[in-house]
Amino acid sequence: MKTTPFLPAIVAFATTACAAHWPTWRGDVEGAGVTKQKNLPLEWSDTKNIRWKVPLPDGGNSTPIVWGDRLFLTQSVTKDNRRTVMCFDRTEGKLLWQSGVAWTEKEETHESNPYCV
Repeated sequence: MKTTPFLPAIVAFATTACAAHWPTWRGDVEGAGVTKQKNLPLEWSDTKNIRWKVPLPDGGNSTPIVWGDRLFLTQSVTKDNRRTVMCFDRTEGKLLWQSGVAWTEKEETHESNPYCV
């Protein structure tokens, strides 16, 4: 398993003391990509402003969804031809559940863009 670099950046945002949900790519239902939350981290690294990291089964660049105390990701597992949804505890990063389907049909994507976007 390898760690996808994108997830820790999201975790820095997702685990702050914010109460708002982040249900889509650009945030709330207005889709402006703006939050009303204050004092969010403006920078992070492998060790700065990161509460947890988690290895993922494959590469990906899905949009994390934050809802209450949960963080959801879609995840492609290429070697198993699976497309999954993973649910993590927002505070600790513990995988709570993973569910998916086998996918054997040909999928079009750009060579630098993995599945489950």
